[in-house]
Amino acid sequence: MSEKELVTQLLKKQNIAFSMCEPENLMASASTNLMLLATGVLIQDDYAPVMLYVPADALIDIERLSAATKKSYSPIATSIVEAKYVRTFPQKFPPVAELFQAKVIADESLKRCDDLCFALDNGSCFVRIPKDEFTQLVPEDGWYDFVFNPLEYAARSTEQKNEALTSFLGVTHYTETSLKEDIEQTHELPVMSQTAREILRIQSDPGAEIEDLAKVVEQSPTLAAQVIKWANSPYYGYPGGVKSVGDAIIKVLGFDLVLNLALGLALGDKFKTPIDGPIGLNNFWKHALYTAALQERLVKLMPAKCRPKMGIAYLTGLLHNFGYLLLGELYPAHFDKLNTLLEANPHLTQVHMEDYVLGVRHTELGAWLLEAWSMPDEVIDCNRYHHHGLEHYPEEATCLVLVNTAITILRQYEIGDASTNVIPEENLKYLKISRDKLEESLTEFEEEFECLQEIAQQLVKAATA
Repeated sequence: MSEKELVTQLLKKQNIAFSMCEPENLMASASTNLMLLATGVLIQDDYAPVMLYVPADALIDIERLSAATKKSYSPIATSIVEAKYVRTFPQKFPPVAELFQAKVIADESLKRCDDLCFALDNGSCFVRIPKDEFTQLVPEDGWYDFVFNPLEYAARSTEQKNEALTSFLGVTHYTETSLKEDIEQTHELPVMSQTAREILRIQSDPGAEIEDLAKVVEQSPTLAAQVIKWANSPYYGYPGGVKSVGDAIIKVLGFDLVLNLALGLALGDKFKTPIDGPIGLNNFWKHALYTAALQERLVKLMPAKCRPKMGIAYLTGLLHNFGYLLLGELYPAHFDKLNTLLEANPHLTQVHMEDYVLGVRHTELGAWLLEAWSMPDEVIDCNRYHHHGLEHYPEEATCLVLVNTAITILRQYEIGDASTNVIPEENLKYLKISRDKLEESLTEFEEEFECLQEIAQQLVKAATA
């Protein structure tokens, strides 16, 4: 059943007057009335599902709602949604609270319009409900003020909007210019570790040998242990035991992969980033590792003449979200606020949330630091552009297309921060990968999740030791 059919059925059952509208006719139908695009966000309290009705692009402050209602809220269990609804990403619901037997709470800002419109079936049509009819869906004691609505500041200056966001969230909202100034005046960018500098020296030395790399890695007992554990993991399936970094290079992983793996681990080693939450270290390293591992697979599916070096492909996947580490290090209050808000705003993409909380995205933060560290262009570009489409990429973009494809695929498994879970056809054409071969490889990839998760947990332990 389509969303249009489902909503029609539910609203008629509740005797709510409404009309259906095609996208091209939406604005014309709003010529006389003040219309607001709204959405439903499904969460849960300690006892039952709760449907929040808010402006479509509004930022929900769950702490503010909890204070007003004197209740605690959490993300809805996936099983509850999937039992009754075809899930979408981002998760935006039309007025279907009755389907989940959910309590209803609406933001006060919805009262300041004549009609409310909800997108249906991925925006192919809209349901339009007069305000007086919509209020029948909300109990009298279900109206609260708990969102930041950007539409209310559309006619105001950037400075006024930033001040309003700072007041609403309790943390300073920046522009790109003001954040750079703040970093220069009040912070110091983290210094690259000596181990990472030594690995970069080897990377730039065409005459470097296995012994040179093994010697540098072994200077860090933690790093050496990680490389050996990596080589011994079931993921690589080496039948004999690996007991040294040299063996890991020669017998299992190869020079290029060990060099870039060690570099990635050494770069991310000393950041003071919280462990828990959507962007905490647990999820950071899980996403980083799964992205890197998936990019290994994607490279192998490409024609041999088109493939980038496996090591740099792996490194770009491992470090593509590096900006989150810098955010946690330099701006812990913003990091904590973003971590909290992400779980309460499944209708917004992660980068959209960063625009609200900090004003600068993690993609730019990561690129700034990696530029300061003189990292390879591929690594910098993959930090800065991995949420963009192909038309925004630099001329040489193979690693960037690999990262974008990998994170989009992982969103299908509810891993990571991609803004969509639909693989762009142009990405597969660029990489010269057939969809059939990709689907076959993904089936094998799914069988490796348990092993990859164990390795990710080892990385978190090493990073917090």
